[in-house]
Amino acid sequence: MRKKLIKILLFLIIMIIVNLIFLEYSDTKAATTIYVPLNGTYTLTETSSQYSVGDSSIASVSVGNQYSYVVAGLGTDSNYDGTEVDLNDCLYTFTASGNKYTINRNSVYLYLDRALSGGVYTYYANGTSSAKINVSNSNGAFTFDKSSFYLNFNSGKYITSIKSSSNKTTFSLYRKIQNGETPSAEIDGFIKVTSISSGTQYLIVKQDGNDYYLLYPTSSRTNSYTQTAKIYTRTGTDYIITGNSIGTTTLTINGNTYNIRVFDENTILDPDSNFTDKALTIGMGTTYKIKTDLSNVTWTSNDTSIATISSDGTVTPVSVGETTVIANAGGAKYSIRVRVISGDSSGVLVNILIDTDDDTIPYYNYNFGNDYYELKDGERVYLYKSSSNYNAMNFFGKPKNGKVLSYLTLGNGHTALTNNTTTEISNGNSTNLMNTEANNLTASVVTSGITNAMQQGIEGVMGFSRVSGVTAACTGTISVRSEDLSINVSQSVYSINGNAYQSGNQAGPGDTVIFEVAVSKPSTDEYLVTYEGTLTNSLSGAVFIGTSPSGTGNAATQSVTIGSTASSSQTYYVKYVVPNGTQGNVTNTVSYAYSTYANDALTTASYKIDRQAITASATVGASALNNTTITLTNNLNGNMREADKYFKFLVTINGTNGDEYRITGQDATVSYNGVNVNTSSTYTVGSTNYVYLKGGQTVTIGLAQDGITTQVPIGVTYTIVEQDAEDYSTTITGVQGTTKTTGNLTTGATNNIEFTNSRDRAALTGVSFDEAAYIVIILITCLVITVIKIRNIKAKK
Repeated sequence: MRKKLIKILLFLIIMIIVNLIFLEYSDTKAATTIYVPLNGTYTLTETSSQYSVGDSSIASVSVGNQYSYVVAGLGTDSNYDGTEVDLNDCLYTFTASGNKYTINRNSVYLYLDRALSGGVYTYYANGTSSAKINVSNSNGAFTFDKSSFYLNFNSGKYITSIKSSSNKTTFSLYRKIQNGETPSAEIDGFIKVTSISSGTQYLIVKQDGNDYYLLYPTSSRTNSYTQTAKIYTRTGTDYIITGNSIGTTTLTINGNTYNIRVFDENTILDPDSNFTDKALTIGMGTTYKIKTDLSNVTWTSNDTSIATISSDGTVTPVSVGETTVIANAGGAKYSIRVRVISGDSSGVLVNILIDTDDDTIPYYNYNFGNDYYELKDGERVYLYKSSSNYNAMNFFGKPKNGKVLSYLTLGNGHTALTNNTTTEISNGNSTNLMNTEANNLTASVVTSGITNAMQQGIEGVMGFSRVSGVTAACTGTISVRSEDLSINVSQSVYSINGNAYQSGNQAGPGDTVIFEVAVSKPSTDEYLVTYEGTLTNSLSGAVFIGTSPSGTGNAATQSVTIGSTASSSQTYYVKYVVPNGTQGNVTNTVSYAYSTYANDALTTASYKIDRQAITASATVGASALNNTTITLTNNLNGNMREADKYFKFLVTINGTNGDEYRITGQDATVSYNGVNVNTSSTYTVGSTNYVYLKGGQTVTIGLAQDGITTQVPIGVTYTIVEQDAEDYSTTITGVQGTTKTTGNLTTGATNNIEFTNSRDRAALTGVSFDEAAYIVIILITCLVITVIKIRNIKAKK
């Protein structure tokens, strides 16, 4: 019993350790939390109508309005601003006036006019006057013009009007579907038309490849970009979430999971988007009013000995320590952490807001001391810095496991990590120290601060300092980000024997195959990271020949370094000569074992993270290489055929002398012309080789490599001659009168050679064998009947 208890305890301890390790190193992002008041509602818009609720007793969900959207355009595809507008807002009403139409949307008219400057003409939608526009129709291809000004779809993905009729562009018109109609596949809820009905609303659409663009009503005439929208395939659905009871549950919509939290007046919530300040670090001697968009807020402090808060949200520090203030607005309560540090009683004002992501923990350090305060996203740092104190204030960023700190910067713009030595910091030359007064910093002070930070696992060594002589307030936003840095390794077949590779091409023995290996990183303007590592390949005998397919190198490995914020890559080439007897596909796998550096070099301000090796493979051809074999079959026909007779074949393969081939399917011992012959399972080029086959037997002949391969090199020629086939007529694969065949082995082919030996003889003069057989059977039958009758007669007597 005691031993069993010890085993159970050991098992529980191991499980606890495993779970602690998992919690430490797991790096999954939490699902978005939605707060719903008890007996209240919250409306969420998603792109799918498929959903499920975890516990409807806590929160129930109903489906509301459904929408189809487009994305409003700002010129080229890369400049669309992502503004979602309803397709209904892009409908124009076509009103007939003779052979022309007035086209408008809510008194916004489609009107063609000159541009304000330049030689390009653009349409604009004038809200005060209308124009009659000619609309030409050619089986649903519509052209718009007014006094030789033609509506045209520009290659920049926006709409212009140009004067030359040779450049006019046709458009398509779509209207809403009616009962019983099937919508067009390209625009849900709309159908493409081939004619216009006066008073009907239409979308004016231009197709460009697989994309669809349309006119967007606007009264602007300054920029034709804003008059184009791109259809964005998306259906939006409103979900009305009702809080039924206090608790938490989940709502899953098309794979996206939301945490639903139903609260009442006793529930304390984390500050949300209604709060600019989600936490506060404040120095003694200052006061600060917490910024929030909520109105009618009631404020309280959990510990007034640390900090008090007035009715308008102003925090006044009382003593160094930490407390929580509560904001009560409309029944919902929000908690905001308040940390009070010593600070200075007067001097330069520091007013910094922290903006970080889920992958980075920012820290604040005061005067290069040993205290590093962990900060939250949306935390405000507010204190005075004495102008007589030359020491600095620093901000650091620590990435979570598996991430790399990409930037930490003050103000609008993001500054990439660069080399940051103590000399650069002390001289004020480092871009990593913002707003630095150089003359009052010393290398020893900075080194001490950096050392303290890195001893606590805080990376980045970035921040800013305020020192003597600075009188302006220090304000702004500290942005802190980490990246899940990615790098891609891909491989493909570049050429075979110098000829560009195409899918399905195959290589044979002696052919030179060049593999192309690309190592690339994504484009970003937010960080600078250097990747350093080594490429290796799996094919024995394959070598790296550098960055050119015509290179002559013979390196077994390839060193790789990639840096820069732009999308960048390096391409390398591997050369491989296919050896004789290669079996199956030739697949090369490269492995890239690499490290990432937050800077270009390992200096005080840079650090290295080793990454797991990644691999990429490429295969030559779509089918196996050298799967060429010779099969030899002996067929036997005729009424005088001899089933146990062995036929003799002389096989000659014109390959490399001494090469050994395997013969499979042949009997080990045969009787040929009364003599027992021991056959061989191998065939040697340059020697005399015979194969013995009975009728119906088949052998396979192929190059013997490692004792198992049954293949013949591509391009090899062969000759097979049948010997001593006396009294038999022979055909080879349907060709009569020959005992010899020759051939050439081609890539991927199986050379099936069939000899057919036939023998027919007459058993009686003038009577065929079949006729004689029938006569004998009849005579025997008659004889039997006669004998039976004679016996019957004797029996009766």
